[in-house]
Amino acid sequence: MHLDRARNRPACGAARRALLTLLYLIVVSLLAACSNVDAPIVEADTGADVSESDAADDTSPDASNDTDDVDTAPDPCPVCCAGTARCGVGGEREVCNESGTAYDPAPCEEGSSCSAGVCEPDPICTPGESRCVDAQTQLTCRATGLAYRTDTCTGGQVCAGGECRSGLANGAACSADSECAGGSCLTVGGTSYCTSTCQSDTCGDNETCWNVDGIDHQQNPHCLERCQVSCARADMRCVSVRTEVDGAIAWASACVPDSLKSIGARCASDSECASETCRLDYFSDSSDNFIGYCTRSCEAGGCPEGSECIGIGGEQWCQPRCSEGVCPLDPTGNNLRIICATRQIVGTIENASVCLDS
Repeated sequence: MHLDRARNRPACGAARRALLTLLYLIVVSLLAACSNVDAPIVEADTGADVSESDAADDTSPDASNDTDDVDTAPDPCPVCCAGTARCGVGGEREVCNESGTAYDPAPCEEGSSCSAGVCEPDPICTPGESRCVDAQTQLTCRATGLAYRTDTCTGGQVCAGGECRSGLANGAACSADSECAGGSCLTVGGTSYCTSTCQSDTCGDNETCWNVDGIDHQQNPHCLERCQVSCARADMRCVSVRTEVDGAIAWASACVPDSLKSIGARCASDSECASETCRLDYFSDSSDNFIGYCTRSCEAGGCPEGSECIGIGGEQWCQPRCSEGVCPLDPTGNNLRIICATRQIVGTIENASVCLDS
């Protein structure tokens, strides 16, 4: 038995050596395999989302040093663009010059105004406003304010105060207000006539607004029929009366009662004169009797045709003109105290021959 153990010992040693050799070979193989594997590369996180290929391929210069892409062309509209228009201070139209450096004045023509840089026609009336052309024709301003619509009064109506109404036309004989389309029946100098009260521009185109002061006459301005030489009514006459144009005193020829006289005619009281003034303290006859004449102070306005505004004794009066050396106050020339003399017209450098006291 001991002999058997002795014979088996060489065999066990050989097996052990073979096993150790196998283990050694396995370890060597594993080590060799591990030596061929690349370790992973870990990059520090800088917050930039840039891949390795991007970093390698991006060879362009820094943008801060790139001056080739800067637009160096001049601004075509430094202040404004050439040809553009606007309404400047005060509403005057202006157009940008060719260089675009400033606006140059380009005013609109008369009768038009600047609106959003464009010259637009000025309105000629207020939309919806109406007025009379004559006793039968009414004009109504259109919505644009640039034209009128024309209407004819029908059904026996007449145009007065800008409307077609029932009743008598202005200027017709009357006895009561209710008879008149304009609402007023006035009596001046013993003659009655229909009319309507007015401001400077509310009468018909064939009428004028008589600005009476109320000296023995009616106190309210009212419409009178215009005329040139004569009037349709036999008891009316064509003389100059005071009116208003664009806020200034003016004179116009109109039909008034025949009893009223024009400037330069002889008178005894204010109520006889269409000018509402009879001056009694200037002219006199050889017996020192004063000769009254119709006139008007012209300090606040001009004088009608046939007279001129002349300075007399520190005042200004409408004096009748002389014709061929004859004063209308003394057509026969018998009164040596009434003469024709040349005087300067107030407010001008012109002279005129007028009636003066000697």
